[in-house]
Amino acid sequence: MAVAGVPEPREDDVEVAAQMALAMRDEIAQMRWPSGDQMRVRIGMATGPAVAGVIGQRKFAYDMWGDTVNTAARMESNGVPGEIQVSEMV
Repeated sequence: MAVAGVPEPREDDVEVAAQMALAMRDEIAQMRWPSGDQMRVRIGMATGPAVAGVIGQRKFAYDMWGDTVNTAARMESNGVPGEIQVSEMV
């Protein structure tokens, strides 16, 4: 998971997130599995509000929740390998 515009808002958050998604997709495409097959990644993008915070009592982890996060996760899991799925809100 990656987020743009957090904790400091920025005007170009969607653009930098899209640039990162394209760069990730292109870098992964250069990699090969031991079988020789090309690696591909599925990426889902959504914009909107989210809640973030540290969870845990013994081992701390930073996590994010909310409809925006869930939308991006569903878009990724139902996406096409090697492609970037973008919600209508983006």
